[in-house]
Amino acid sequence: MTMTTGRTRQPLPLVLPRIGTPRNPDRETLGPQVGEVARRLGKPLMPHQQYLHDVALEIDADGRFVYDEVDVTMMRQSGKTHGTLARVTWRLAVAPKLLRPDGMPWGAQRATFLMQHRLDARKKLERDFANELRGNRAFREITSIRGRPAKANEWKLSMNNGSENIQFGRGNYLQIDAPQKESGHGDTLDEGDLDEAWALTFENEEAVAPALATRFNAQLWVQSTAGDVTSKYLWRKVLAGRDACRTGNHGRVAYFEWSLPDDCDIDDEDVWWEYMPALGRTITPEFVRSRLEAARRDPDKGEAAWRRAYGNQWPNPPRLDEEGNQPVIPIDVWRSRHDPRSQPGDLILFAADAAPDRSHGWIAVGSIRSDGRIHFEITDDRAGVSWIAPRLIEMHRRWGGGKVVIDGRSPASSERAELDAAGLDVMVVGRSELAAFTGAFLDAVGVDLAGNVTDLDAARFRHRLTDTHAAAFEAALSAATRMPVDDRFVWGRNPTGDIGPLMLATLVVGALPKTKPPDEEEPFAIVLR
Repeated sequence: MTMTTGRTRQPLPLVLPRIGTPRNPDRETLGPQVGEVARRLGKPLMPHQQYLHDVALEIDADGRFVYDEVDVTMMRQSGKTHGTLARVTWRLAVAPKLLRPDGMPWGAQRATFLMQHRLDARKKLERDFANELRGNRAFREITSIRGRPAKANEWKLSMNNGSENIQFGRGNYLQIDAPQKESGHGDTLDEGDLDEAWALTFENEEAVAPALATRFNAQLWVQSTAGDVTSKYLWRKVLAGRDACRTGNHGRVAYFEWSLPDDCDIDDEDVWWEYMPALGRTITPEFVRSRLEAARRDPDKGEAAWRRAYGNQWPNPPRLDEEGNQPVIPIDVWRSRHDPRSQPGDLILFAADAAPDRSHGWIAVGSIRSDGRIHFEITDDRAGVSWIAPRLIEMHRRWGGGKVVIDGRSPASSERAELDAAGLDVMVVGRSELAAFTGAFLDAVGVDLAGNVTDLDAARFRHRLTDTHAAAFEAALSAATRMPVDDRFVWGRNPTGDIGPLMLATLVVGALPKTKPPDEEEPFAIVLR
């Protein structure tokens, strides 16, 4: 292949990952089998794709994969989709007949493909994977309604809503799934593919990883282009992979990163040729240049968008603490909101929340102070949930009224019936409003989505927490995740950490008015669902 751009390059060389697990030539590998499948699909693997699979599919003396997990980050337009299809097709059409150390075949295989949105995964299955399979003679599609694949190279697409899949031969499936903790828990899987991992969370991996545990030569593949400040899950993978490559201690995880160096001149096309593995093959320098110029003309995204997409760089990575956590609000900023002399004003609001397993509950008081700032304190935390309604009713009477706010997705919402029976007025607010509450809370604290300080002097939020509750709140800041809702987000509940204190503060800020209301305004209760 010849490519001319200032000078002629022929042939195009293999571009190794800038940071990556090296190939061990003493080990056998099943990578060439994937390369042969790709050739039969009509599109041979590019050199960097073949290298990736040669390393990732190395086997030990017992015929077992050396790596249980493969983490890959690379630029867009680098052939990730075709590489995935070639590997999954090999997994479902070739691997079932391979022999294990005991002489038995691997047997029927099942793979799950997961993206941020199920609709995106559905489109990928139908428009990319199925269409590419149709474009060659090596694999035969079964199109009749009652027909079933019988041979290894026969396949059938099913787009039944909720069970979309491609079946190969007898009992081998590529299926899609939704990104939630419950996904895949009822299945056993041989390969889990998490695509566009910059938008995924640790819960998404937990939807797939347990199903791989008992299968011979199962693998988890995590693939993506670089993310942004919210991409905590992928950023941890990147940091761990880079550290493993630095120390040579790879363990059971193979890591590959094709990226431009952070300090390089991104206008230098010689740099592109050195680090972009598909340049001159699936993408041209002219296209890359046009995208860079377009990014610089975009007043909102700017050059950073190009660095992510075509440089696979991290212009704004997540902030992680010493334990590898990324508090949704920097701890030092949160502590600066502490005011030990803060006192509630006339308008009182109560908020309640509970842990997902109902093991612990929380109640907080919020108010607008005389100076217009928001007062927040946690008054109660106890084991269980059933105590919440009686305590709220008691506080409501003792304080002479007051709003009550409960996230309807929280176990604490089960207390609503008792609150209704006590005469509290209940207003149901949807998930979109909860996203608005989350944004209002960040504004009130004085940070943006990235955790950057905006205007602390103008920030209205002040808290008066005991040492115990302050520690619980800081733990909640580290445990919380961001769950997308349209173009906004709500706090995601982490099974390994109780985010109740953070939810209380968010509900308080969202439900309180921006300014002190007239004294005659009646108290009301809000329950979020």
